[in-house]
Formats: sequence, structure tokens, C-alpha cells
Amino acid sequence: MSHACNNNHIHSPAWCSHRTLHQQELTAGQYFKGRGHVRRVISSCDQLKTQCFGRRDDCRYSSKMMHMLCLLAVAICLLPEPTATLSLPYPFYPNWPKTLNKYDYQPSEGWYWVRDPTTDSAKKMYLYPNGHSTCGEGVWMRIGFFNMAQTLSECPSPLQMFVEDGRKYCRRASGGCTSVYFDSLHQQYSEVCGMVVAYQYGHTDGFSSSSTSIDGTYLEGISITHKFPRQHLWSYAVGYKAAPTSQSNSNCPCTAQGTTSTVPSFIGSDYYCSSGDDGVGAPLYPSPLWRTYGPSCVSGSTCCDNPDQPWFKKKLTQPANEDVEMRWCASLSPTSEATATTRVELYIRVD
Repeated sequence: MSHACNNNHIHSPAWCSHRTLHQQELTAGQYFKGRGHVRRVISSCDQLKTQCFGRRDDCRYSSKMMHMLCLLAVAICLLPEPTATLSLPYPFYPNWPKTLNKYDYQPSEGWYWVRDPTTDSAKKMYLYPNGHSTCGEGVWMRIGFFNMAQTLSECPSPLQMFVEDGRKYCRRASGGCTSVYFDSLHQQYSEVCGMVVAYQYGHTDGFSSSSTSIDGTYLEGISITHKFPRQHLWSYAVGYKAAPTSQSNSNCPCTAQGTTSTVPSFIGSDYYCSSGDDGVGAPLYPSPLWRTYGPSCVSGSTCCDNPDQPWFKKKLTQPANEDVEMRWCASLSPTSEATATTRVELYIRVD
């Protein structure tokens, strides 16, 4: 036959050009153009059913088989690119989130195409249109996530992955601070919410750094900021000893003994500080940081008093649309001391 489906077009990359719908980014125009292409291909496949009309049975059988194969090829091309977490088609809202409820009266949590108004491109993002169980009411967009307990997980670049006792962790790439930026897609947001699961590795020093600048290594732990110049959102500091017996500049301010170091003024009370060092298990201590339980939760310490740990939530004084930056910081090399991180979740409120 001379039909398109019989000239090896099933194997042609151009035949499946609409796969751009399920790649990481697309423009609104490409999205709808791609859907029209799919309709034309299905229509061409349907013509196969008439190729052997009125002929003998074996020809009609072959025609039906080719029609089925042609539709199967279309279905394969419609599948999303294989990834560890994405497996379904996603709703597309051209002016999300303002028109979200117009298209879906009670939209559910899941993956959505979200348009970046500055580039007119869209990206798949995980949304909570009806509120988040921890972050609260509103429309929340997840901009950052990794979980090193998952089989195919990797550390976001430029963090380095290392393995200790069969578990994967993320750490800085060099001395000082290593930054990871999480894309807000220029969506305007009013609150930031998130959590970190991490462990103390080596002799971390809390707020003992000589730097008190938000742009410097003002802590050993994780700094969360946005905008330029940087504005502080939250800090996760890692002190030296969980239950120190004497005052030290390396201890968390919330320990019973306190610290001789000063918490930078731009932080205010927007931080957590704890230690996993209970004298057992160095250099990687087994107790997770910033919890309501663990080595830091001793008499006289206030390090475990906040029941929201390890989650934080920050309401902005003014709306923002800049990316959120997370910096993993310490003074020595990452092989000497580190905030060994296994999970990060980061959300912005966009309604």
C-alpha cells in the first residue's frame, strides 16, 4: 500500500513529533498544535480500514491488523517520556492560577502545566490547589523536592552525593557555600514553606563563623533565601554538641549551656538549630536534625520546643516572584564536615 502508516512512518521521529507535549517544557502554541497533529494521524490510521473493502477475507484481516498497529503507535507516542515520578498526561491552564477554577471546579492535587509569564513556556509542576496538609490553606506549588531514599534519586546539581552505610546523602561540592536554585516560574507568591531531613557529619559549628553577612558563610548548615540582594527566609543550623557541658561558640544558642556566638540580626527567630553529636557514631551521627526528639532534647534546652520541626513556614511582608535559593554552608571541606541531607521539600503559595 501507499498509505503513510505503511511507509515506515511508525518508526520516524517526525511521525512522533508531538512527544514535545510531554517533555519538560513547551510553549502554549506548541501544546495545541501538537494535539491537532495527533488528530490528523489518527484520521489517517482510520483510512486503513477501507483499504480492502469488498476484497477477500485475508486482506480484510490484514487491513484490520494494520489499523490496530497504527493506533497502537499513536498511543505509544502519546506516552510521557519515562521518568521516575511522572507517568500521566497533565492539565494545561494557560493563565494559571487565576483561571484554575474556571477549568476545574474542584481541582485535585497532582501534576499541572504551569506557564512562565516571562518566557511564555510551560513546565510540569506539582500543585496543591486545595491547600497542603502541613503548609496550610491556599494554592501551593512545589518548586523543590528530592528524596535520597528513592531508588533512582540523585542530588540536585551542584551538590555531591556520597554513600555511608548503604545510604545516599547530599553535601556541598566545596568549602564555603554551595547554592541550589529552585525555579518559581516567576509566579507571584506570598508564603514559603518547606522541610529538610539531614544529619550532622563531623565537627559543625553552628553560628560560630566570623561572617555575619547574609552573603557569607554565616552558619554551618543550610541557608534559604530569595531575591537579589538576598533576603532571608529560613536557616537550618547545625551545632557541635547536642548536650554540651560547657559554653562554646560552636554550640546552638538553644542549648542549656548556650553559645558565645551571636545569631546574625537578619535571621531574627526564623531558624532551627540542633546537633546530632551524642558522642557516638562519628563522623556521621545517626539522629536526624531539627526534630522534637533526639540528642538535643535534654533538660534546659529549647532546641526541640518548636513542634513544627523540621517544617518551616514564612509569610512574606511583600509578594515576590524570584527563585528560591538554598545554600549548604560550612567553613571546612565537605569531607570534613557537612550537613548530610536526604530529603528536601520546598513550596510557594501562589494564590
